[in-house]
Amino acid sequence: MTGPIDSSGLGRTLADVVAALGRAQASSTGPQEQESPDGTGEAADGRIQVRAVLPGRIESLELDPSLRRLSLEEVSQEIKVAVNAALADLQSRAVAAAGPTDLGALTDQLKDIQFDAERQFTKPPAASRMAGRLPRTSGGPTVSVVSLAIDPTYGVPVYQVEDQRYDLLGEWLTTDLGRFFLVVLDALAMADEVARGEPPFDEWSSENYAVSFTPSALLITNLWVPGAEGEFPSDVARSAIEDYWRFLLAQPERPGVREYRPDLPEWQANLLRWEEKRGRQHPYRGRFF
Repeated sequence: MTGPIDSSGLGRTLADVVAALGRAQASSTGPQEQESPDGTGEAADGRIQVRAVLPGRIESLELDPSLRRLSLEEVSQEIKVAVNAALADLQSRAVAAAGPTDLGALTDQLKDIQFDAERQFTKPPAASRMAGRLPRTSGGPTVSVVSLAIDPTYGVPVYQVEDQRYDLLGEWLTTDLGRFFLVVLDALAMADEVARGEPPFDEWSSENYAVSFTPSALLITNLWVPGAEGEFPSDVARSAIEDYWRFLLAQPERPGVREYRPDLPEWQANLLRWEEKRGRQHPYRGRFF
């Protein structure tokens, strides 16, 4: 199966990357025309093939029919591996094509593309989100109005609520925030800003949810499920996000090679990266971490 897949949530970052690459190419090669680089990746023993092109778009995705034997969650994870490999390959080829110039800013933006794409492809599809709920017999630490655990098979957060009014809040925490410390840091900062009477520093970016932080409530709408929307008191939502951060901190660090500050725990490295990216100290620093 082949076809274009466009990660629409990356528009502003991708435009900046293309502009930076163009400037770098112009300064290093002059008027000569170069072929635009691409990147390739594969997973599941070659049964998934991905090709990525500038400005960070997935040009093709090929799936072998034998993948039908795997579960939807397994296929999603394998696609994520192939997409990340293709974007990493594209990153290295784009930097090489830019020539011997100062590419620090370009490299940082390309890394942001890979992070955002990983976030998009890690989210369970809308049709399978019901599987992200804890069975009623499962335990798990109480997180405000939501109970959480890590699915032992797929290693993703799952939730349970006693009061069904908070079901969408638990769904949003475990799927949109997932295991991404940077995303949770965004949510914490926005919740803190509106609590102090300030507007959030940015709009919430998601392909699956419309989210609005207001002084009185956190508003969430599932874009894929008609009628799935909720309004949660701001103090309850803020407490749930804070406890969700604590829940993630309590989990063993996931294996893998990290390029940014691998000498630090993952959460600390992501905190520094958030502050560098935003150009300011996180509002919870000094009182929460």
